[in-house]
Amino acid sequence: MKRKLIGLLTAYPEGIYSRRIMEGVFAQCRAYGYEVAVFAPLVQAVHYFRDYLNGEINIFDLINFDLLDGVIVDTNTLTEDHIPFMADRVLKRLREDCKKPVVSVDMPLGKYPVVQTDDAAAMAQITAHVLDKHKCRKVYYLSGYYGHDVAEKRLKGFISEMERHGLKTGEDNIFYGDFWYTGGEQLADRIISGDLERPDAVICASDHLAIGLTNRLLKNGIRVPKQIAVTGFDATAEAMLNHLTITTYLPQTGKTAAEAVNRIHEIIEPDVPVIPADLPGSGRIVSGESCGCKTDKAYLQEILSTALVHNYQNLTDADMQDQVDLGRLNISYMYESITEKPSVHEALYGILYHAYLLRPYRNFWLNLREDWLDIRKKCPAGYPKTMRNVLHAVPQADSTRQMNQHCGDSPIYNFNTKVLIPALKSSRETPSVFYFTPVHVQDDTLGYAVLECDLAQEHLIGSVYHLWIRNVAGALELKRTQTAPARREEGLK
Repeated sequence: MKRKLIGLLTAYPEGIYSRRIMEGVFAQCRAYGYEVAVFAPLVQAVHYFRDYLNGEINIFDLINFDLLDGVIVDTNTLTEDHIPFMADRVLKRLREDCKKPVVSVDMPLGKYPVVQTDDAAAMAQITAHVLDKHKCRKVYYLSGYYGHDVAEKRLKGFISEMERHGLKTGEDNIFYGDFWYTGGEQLADRIISGDLERPDAVICASDHLAIGLTNRLLKNGIRVPKQIAVTGFDATAEAMLNHLTITTYLPQTGKTAAEAVNRIHEIIEPDVPVIPADLPGSGRIVSGESCGCKTDKAYLQEILSTALVHNYQNLTDADMQDQVDLGRLNISYMYESITEKPSVHEALYGILYHAYLLRPYRNFWLNLREDWLDIRKKCPAGYPKTMRNVLHAVPQADSTRQMNQHCGDSPIYNFNTKVLIPALKSSRETPSVFYFTPVHVQDDTLGYAVLECDLAQEHLIGSVYHLWIRNVAGALELKRTQTAPARREEGLK
């Protein structure tokens, strides 16, 4: 029986928020035996190169909603910094082409149903920690954007807990920022200059606000936490890796994403009981030095294990063979190896060889436009009706399936773009996740890549995959530019 396929629309999958969404969706889909198709630009919605951003966002135009059984939209990552460009593009596509159930996570998207993390209760816990454990009474709150849905929920939690302790809130102790380092630095400057009276503590709506505030205060001689305690929110790697670790909160974002799967499940399989979402470990304060507590060593170790770059690896260690690591990508000299190949065919084989850097995975496909080598033609929007699978990689360890892989720019590998990849309809013993990501040069779409992984595996796509795909796009652009004169001369003969 064919498995149900849930589409997840997100952005910047190496970001911590997107990763938590994926973890929650994947966990709950595993519980039902569903598969997942992730469609994701590899950059943030605030990316400053507009042409490049357009090339990334084009991946949303690839989606064939008829192949999906339901759609989950990670709206928060599509609307960073109050920029609706990416979310508007997705909303337009959904309204025009999607007849399947759609659920948004954490932020409203049009009139589609939304599931939301209880950030108010979470912020109330942080506030209680500052008031009860550290006995602070003059407390400032630094929020995100005024009117932003998530910012207002977190602010509500702060106000409710302050009121429970009989403390007033208002314009004198509530300030708005931008969720970013700059908002924290601006509030710090007002405290340093004396424009604002020094508080006992500042509770921030994000870790980046807290880091900006903390570091600016420290640089100007104000001791944190002895003179001012500071807390953040989101339990980011940056909070744990800051030279003064930040007390923060690990939200239940993954559980919320799992609930989005349940919403869709109730529609597409109403006769099958709902499985309660169970993602242990989230929904708690992660202590750091910025409020006067000790650093949560277990969480710090978890962050370090995923953040470090190993410059000198034991490549003969079997455990390292499936270790996704930036250091390993760096010493591979992948880009140089591919671009020195004298022909397009050999360059494609170079890409195939370097697929080992993506392990663990099940399959990798590189699909390009039929006319991708013609530099006179561009594809700034959408995808052509026919794509060409120029490369299909299978892990080297899977020798029984090695015969299935191929590499070649030939019409025999053409397929109808609407099927996304021919293998999508195949049956699998255990569920897979398919990551669909763009391959482009600025706003000129060359094609798209698809990485298939076991839905149960620990590794998600991140910085390594992002840089790997950029290497591929850059190498393809160089090869087609190098071979353009020869093709023009052939055309004149």
